[in-house]
Amino acid sequence: MLLITRSIILLFACVCINSLYAQDRYLLSTPSFDPGTVIKIQVEASAPDGVLLQQIGDEDKHGTMAVNKKYDLERKTLAVVDKKETKIHYNIIRVKTEVEVHYDGESAPHKNVTDFSDIQITGKKNQSDEWRFEVEDKRMNPEIESLVSELQAYENRKWFTNQPVSVGDSWQIYPAFTDFVMTRDLKKVETEGTMTLLKINKKGKDNIAALKFNAESKGWDNNVEKGLRKASFETQGLLQYSINQRLDTSLVITSRLESFVQKEDSTVSVVLPFTYKVTKSVVK
Repeated sequence: MLLITRSIILLFACVCINSLYAQDRYLLSTPSFDPGTVIKIQVEASAPDGVLLQQIGDEDKHGTMAVNKKYDLERKTLAVVDKKETKIHYNIIRVKTEVEVHYDGESAPHKNVTDFSDIQITGKKNQSDEWRFEVEDKRMNPEIESLVSELQAYENRKWFTNQPVSVGDSWQIYPAFTDFVMTRDLKKVETEGTMTLLKINKKGKDNIAALKFNAESKGWDNNVEKGLRKASFETQGLLQYSINQRLDTSLVITSRLESFVQKEDSTVSVVLPFTYKVTKSVVK
């Protein structure tokens, strides 16, 4: 009888301890919205402290680079076709990019500004779960083509496991945008990333997940026409995700891009630290 009583007490103690340390689990899933839902997206990218070094023979040429970019977009979920294909529509309200390069000894910097608006882009997700984008506009140019590729890479990101997770859990992610930046110019690229759930905050009736992610990418290429090229791209970010809305409402990224090009007797190296801020909200 005494042995049974002790067993019951021990079992009760174990249950209490497990209850004390049990953690809530939360489903963080890839954003998905009903047809007609419109998301307003604002992006600010800033890189004011880029450093350049050009070497031709024995001569060194130092310089600086500054990049600023602003996006104002609307993303609308369109009707699903036969439950096999998902469509979205991007209204590019405005995208403005400013790049300034200044080498030592030059009287004035080299400036380049691109500014376009009212561009319509449609994306389709096929049965392989991949997005493909096309422009509903005849004003195609390299800047618009680059924007289409950026949006396609962003939509193809794989940040969530679509399985319940607890605070402190980490998992591997596919940072498609990081991979996109590298593979534009390099054939051999290795990219990896990790996401960690830091905490859950209450905001009214909503649960807001705070997450940290890290991504690193390295790549190289070598051919006769373009020479030897190498690059590395390191990124750290903080993400706010509304569990009720299934929407990543805020993203702040700090990154460092380093590139090196060598061709014949000349080399160019670039170090470009930058910040990237994204905010989203449901407008209807």
